[in-house]
Amino acid sequence: MKKLASVFILTVCFLAACGLGDTQTGSSPEEDEINEEEVNNEEENNEDLNGEGVFDELEYKVETNQSDSELIVEMSLTNTGTEDAVLSFSSGQKYEITLTNVDGEEVYRYSADKMFTMAIIQEVIRAGEELMLSETIELDEFDSGEYELTATIIVYTINDTEITQSPFEETVTIQIGS
Repeated sequence: MKKLASVFILTVCFLAACGLGDTQTGSSPEEDEINEEEVNNEEENNEDLNGEGVFDELEYKVETNQSDSELIVEMSLTNTGTEDAVLSFSSGQKYEITLTNVDGEEVYRYSADKMFTMAIIQEVIRAGEELMLSETIELDEFDSGEYELTATIIVYTINDTEITQSPFEETVTIQIGS
């Protein structure tokens, strides 16, 4: 008898829940269709934001300077616009640098042996100013030869607009050793 009552109660609860739509957001099935359209539009807008030419007011450059024992990678993000740009980073890691050898093997990753704070960090780049980031890589452990260096600023939002893929990435070819 208890089993039958339990099954009955569960069935009633299940049937009642089926007609309620999304109880977490309080939306009906019709509203879910509208919300899906909004998500699709947001994704299209985000693709636009990550496409070429959208952040024309933020100019990204990578320069390398090398000695026998170290490689200095300097990344600059210059605000050429008339409004301030507010960049948010989802952790203490603001950039990633990788080195790939001629065989396509990754031989260096900046973040590989590091830990970063888990906090939203903001940087404001005032109109006409620049954000400079620099990293020194010790070259003692690398064989002589040609490498591809990729430097990416890992930005989470720009002016409160979420970025799904950083538009600030540059790959340069470098020669290590003779």
